[in-house]
Amino acid sequence: MMRLIFALLVCAVAATAQTAGSDSQTERVTPPTRIGITGGRQTLLLEDAIQMAVANNLDVSIQKTQVDSAREAVRAAKGAFDGRFHWRPELETRNTPTASILQGANGDLAEHFLRQNFSYQQRIPGTGASFGLEFDNARLSSNNPFNSLSSYYTSSLALNVSVPLLRNRSTDPDRTEILIRRKQASSSEVVFEEKVIDIATQVAQAYWNLVEAREDVQVETEAVRLAAEQLAQNERQIRAGTLAPVEVYASRAELERRRDTLIQAATVVAQVENQLKTLLLPDRADPIWMKELDPVDDRLLTPKGGTELNESVDSALKQRPELRDVRYRRDANELQRKLDRNQILPSINLTGLYTNQGLAGTVSNATNPFDTLFEDLYSQVNQISGIVNIPQLPAPSTGTLPAAVIGGYGKAVGAVFTGQYQSVLAGVTFDFTVRNRAAKAQLAESTLEGKRLELEQARTRQLIQADVRNSLQSLESARQRMTAAEASVEAAREKLESETRLFKTGESTNFLVLTRQNEYLDSRRRLLAARGDFNKAVAVFEESAGRTLDAHGIKLP
Repeated sequence: MMRLIFALLVCAVAATAQTAGSDSQTERVTPPTRIGITGGRQTLLLEDAIQMAVANNLDVSIQKTQVDSAREAVRAAKGAFDGRFHWRPELETRNTPTASILQGANGDLAEHFLRQNFSYQQRIPGTGASFGLEFDNARLSSNNPFNSLSSYYTSSLALNVSVPLLRNRSTDPDRTEILIRRKQASSSEVVFEEKVIDIATQVAQAYWNLVEAREDVQVETEAVRLAAEQLAQNERQIRAGTLAPVEVYASRAELERRRDTLIQAATVVAQVENQLKTLLLPDRADPIWMKELDPVDDRLLTPKGGTELNESVDSALKQRPELRDVRYRRDANELQRKLDRNQILPSINLTGLYTNQGLAGTVSNATNPFDTLFEDLYSQVNQISGIVNIPQLPAPSTGTLPAAVIGGYGKAVGAVFTGQYQSVLAGVTFDFTVRNRAAKAQLAESTLEGKRLELEQARTRQLIQADVRNSLQSLESARQRMTAAEASVEAAREKLESETRLFKTGESTNFLVLTRQNEYLDSRRRLLAARGDFNKAVAVFEESAGRTLDAHGIKLP
């Protein structure tokens, strides 16, 4: 009875294995469907990818706007030396109550003004001096009885000059601001260069990640194929009675495990491809998003320049933008310290003013009150003088205005430019702040900032040297790993072929064949990783040595 039950179980297992075998023979190894890929294939070389990223990458474009903003800041600082023109037209009617009838009839002084005043102020570039030009014009009419002109025009032209002798002579806040913003603009260009180099390195790494991921899919596809072949071989031997039926389950389990690994590998391809597209494309509407990227460049890179340590460190210290950034910031700090030292000095300014004036108007027909005040008295005195036969007193008179002031606006302006009425003023203004603690504290602060930047420069040099050493170490390690992986792949292949032959002759087991397959596949994965890591190490080394731009022919705008 037990023998009958055992025979039935063997037949059931054999039938199951036969069904599984027929299914395995019809299986096809197909990668999972790619999400969002509907537009065909886009072949891509490494250099083309880097140039595309430099032209399109959004981070690069954002940083470029920072460069443009820094340049505009320089132009804004220069605005302190732009001339300022001012025009002020005015019309005024003024009625002023007065306590004296000598100022206005009925105690009301009525005046009417029409003014046209122009001025121009200018800082002299490169110096602390400044000058101003003022051209004032006015027309005035008044009921003041003492005005000899009923309405008249005044015009004046004034030139003022101020020249600093101590504070603000060699430098001043506005000139320093221009120079500092120029350094900041240069620093922003360095940051832009750093961003371009960083993006170029990221693109290179993403490119080789995609190459490695796609090749890994090929390895995992072959892994599935080998597992399917082994399963089919097991089924044939089970049907021939040379292999225990239970072995079919181990082969089936291994096949499904490798199928799962293939699905994961295909997912990695999609992820690294999307990462690369993010670096390359300017917006989400670009048609390349719908295409499958095919990185056809699968060569091993050669580092630009030598890989000797001292030569690479010297190159990095000359080319790395970080050091130039620190240098520009130190230059800006030195400019600030120069200004702070100057602001401690007292302020002594030489000032000058030269003025020409003109006046012209229409003679008033009104009688001067002083001329009529004693008119009756003089009349009576002169009558008595005629009776007693003595000389009469002449009528009082305040005189007449010279012809030079009789006329219209043109005569007033003419007097200005002929220099009839000149005024000259020269003087010195002195301003001294006792103790001047604010300026001294500012100088101390900028001096401390200079020391910090000096230490930062030394630290940056040290970090650059460590960076070059680490990148060279990674490069050499990747090269040695490739050599070891290549030997490992060859040895694993030979072991697998040998184990497969032994299995077919019944001298090995299914477990050993699957183990040799996994060893071979693992060696191939390690070789892919080593090759990818080597190319990525080349990109990192070129960045650390300051050679990325030259290596890829990148021209900065």
